[in-house]
Parts: sequence; structure tokens; C-alpha cells
Amino acid sequence: MANAKSAVNVKIDASIKELAVSLLERMGIDQTTAIEMYYRQIIKEKGLPFKPAVALTIDEQLAATIEATGKSLQTRTKTPQSTIGW
Repeated sequence: MANAKSAVNVKIDASIKELAVSLLERMGIDQTTAIEMYYRQIIKEKGLPFKPAVALTIDEQLAATIEATGKSLQTRTKTPQSTIGW
């Protein structure tokens, strides 16, 4: 006996769906197959197949860059007006 199929209904942002479908088509994968692949990865990994994280704010990115490079930003000594002689 074949495995029974079950429908999955989700609502996502239309632009995200459009971009994903376009990429999937280029890979020769339909939406059903892609979603099944995703679910199989969840089962294999016993969790999401990626690590969700909160995006850093601009200030946090700047602080991380300064810490990683050991450099601080130099303050601007000339204004655009002084550069062109105003």
C-alpha cells in the first residue's frame, strides 16, 4: 500500500512565494517536492535544518566590526562644503 498523502495549507507573503517558485523552477523542483524535502530535513535533523537567529542592528554590526578589526571609525575632519571651498 502506498503512503497516504496529506495537504499542507500555508499563507506566506506573495513576493516570497514568487521568488521561491522562480528559483525552484530553475532547479527543476516543484513546490510540493521542495516542501517535502524541507519536512524530511526537519525529521533528519530533529529540528530546523538551519539555525534561526535575530539579525543584528546596525549599531551591533558596527560594534562587532570594530571589535573584530581593532579599528575605530575616524571622525570626519572636513565637511563637503570645506572640501569644495564654500
